[in-house]
Amino acid sequence: GLDSVSRACQLLGVRTLRVSAPARDIRTDGGGEAEDFIERSLDQASKQGAKKRDLTPGEVLTTKREALSLYRAVWRASFMFVWKNERGVEWKEVIRESARKEFEAARHERDPEMVARLLLTGRDYLDQAVQKFLDKRQKIIDEEESKDAGGPPRGVPSAS
Repeated sequence: GLDSVSRACQLLGVRTLRVSAPARDIRTDGGGEAEDFIERSLDQASKQGAKKRDLTPGEVLTTKREALSLYRAVWRASFMFVWKNERGVEWKEVIRESARKEFEAARHERDPEMVARLLLTGRDYLDQAVQKFLDKRQKIIDEEESKDAGGPPRGVPSAS
């Protein structure tokens, strides 16, 4: 997966590749187009069996579009990570730099199945990191509201 996104996931405690149902509501891919492309690519790759083939020019354009979409989504999501790491560098900068390196390393990948896997894994990691961030943020908001109101956080039953 994307090293930067996996670092963010590790920081937030995300350990699985499964995207929860609430995460689908905030998908960063603009409505599932990436999933459709990846499914088509995986189906084509599995139909071809062990025979490897290069991408056609049309598939390259679509793949580039999907990769660019994922890169932009990582860039947008990085704005949420404003705190600094142990070296004093903002996490958003660490995420951006790492994402750039990961995308550059995979730039010349021609195997359609590998490209599809990279895109899918990167999207899943990103969605999980964003969902975990939003969940944590909501928990903090709920705790602050309960302190202000003097009661337990929303969704937590009182002791009475």
